[in-house]
Amino acid sequence: MKNKISLKNIKNLTTLFIKDSTNKIDIFKNKKINKKSIWFWIIIILIIGIIQFSSKLIDFFEKRGQPEIFLNGYFLFLMILLIIEVIMITVNIFYFSKDLENILPLPFKPVEILISKFMTVLSFLYGTLIIFAFIPLNIYGVTVDIGLMYFVNVVLCLIIFPIFPAVFIVIITMLLMNLFEKLKNKNLIQI
Repeated sequence: MKNKISLKNIKNLTTLFIKDSTNKIDIFKNKKINKKSIWFWIIIILIIGIIQFSSKLIDFFEKRGQPEIFLNGYFLFLMILLIIEVIMITVNIFYFSKDLENILPLPFKPVEILISKFMTVLSFLYGTLIIFAFIPLNIYGVTVDIGLMYFVNVVLCLIIFPIFPAVFIVIITMLLMNLFEKLKNKNLIQI
């Protein structure tokens, strides 16, 4: 039974990795939202901009009788955004984070550490999808008046959507980083 993976360890490690990755972003202070943080206001402005842009774009396509063009184009935009984010986050969390020196002596299995790091990547992707996808896709559903099943499908799609690109890109990034480690100048890769 000693080879059993502990879900509690994975949850705790994932929480630790998320806190470690976001400790320089002071949006949350003492479990409350820090309204003095520049990141808080950037997110608010970004959300307002996305709402305005999405509403105008959906209205534009709806007046021409083809609102589904918004969905096709927006999912392509989301896929490109997620690919770029997964590459950046994977390299940062798996290779350039300084937490492994502290965690390796602790009684965690390597599989638990790997799963926790992947869950951290997924957590960041879900955060991005909440900002960039959830709001515009709900605006689309309300504007076009599709029905209740559309909203259920949006939630299911947003839960499943980032998993496959994340797995694929994490594997490719890990292979590439192993290749790059054999190069002489490792600092160049980090820059």
